[in-house]
Amino acid sequence: MDAAISELTNKIYSQRNLSARIQKQFSIPCISFIPPLSRTGQWRKEHKFRPGQMFTEILVPLTGENPPWPALSWAIEIAQHEHAQIHAVHLATRKPSQETVTRLQTAFETL
Repeated sequence: MDAAISELTNKIYSQRNLSARIQKQFSIPCISFIPPLSRTGQWRKEHKFRPGQMFTEILVPLTGENPPWPALSWAIEIAQHEHAQIHAVHLATRKPSQETVTRLQTAFETL
């Protein structure tokens, strides 16, 4: 049974098959940019953690809402508990003004 499931998973989620499905879905050429899939738990085995530690790094998406951002507030609480680092990303549809950039940086640094 395990061998059959593994074979089916490899067939469905192979790098080539996944690239073809993305290309078909989005009508874009896909160069083999998708890394090969690994077995469940393989990444965690290769990256050592402290016993009981779930996260070492947390990526937080930020919106343009006034601080404190809810996602960031939660991330800070989790990071303190886990002794983790926080990385934030703010995506914009257009280039923000220097004033906006400064305001976001200041708000983030004061949290």
